[in-house]
Amino acid sequence: MRILALDPGEVRIGMALSDPLGLLASPLGVLEARQSKLVAQRLQQLIAEHEVGELVIGLPLRTDGKPSAQADKVRAWAEEVRPLLTVPIVFVDERFSTREAAANLRAAGESSASMRDRIDAAAATVVLQSYLDRRRMNRAQSAEPTP
Repeated sequence: MRILALDPGEVRIGMALSDPLGLLASPLGVLEARQSKLVAQRLQQLIAEHEVGELVIGLPLRTDGKPSAQADKVRAWAEEVRPLLTVPIVFVDERFSTREAAANLRAAGESSASMRDRIDAAAATVVLQSYLDRRRMNRAQSAEPTP
């Protein structure tokens, strides 16, 4: 089962997709965020095309971990599109994902100009990889025998 991740913004929504085993996240591109219904339709196409079983949405929390005004907007948007989607939605903390994505792109030799076009998908990739790693760690810990 693949997992699709979104890093929603006011203008663009970054997307990333896991491999079928749920080990590795890769950037998938961006969607224009202006029209929720069209976004939901495109997401549904991607979900069917890539056999996605779960949708991860980055939630922009404040540095103290509490929801921000933008987090409330993201949740409201997700509730708006949820009836049009066929997979469960999981919200994850996406604090600092854009900063980490920019650092990763700079380390790979990207210029500031080229980063603007790729930063949203790269941030979604950071969010998804973090989720996949945390999920794998939790599974490993729950599989350990208790003394």
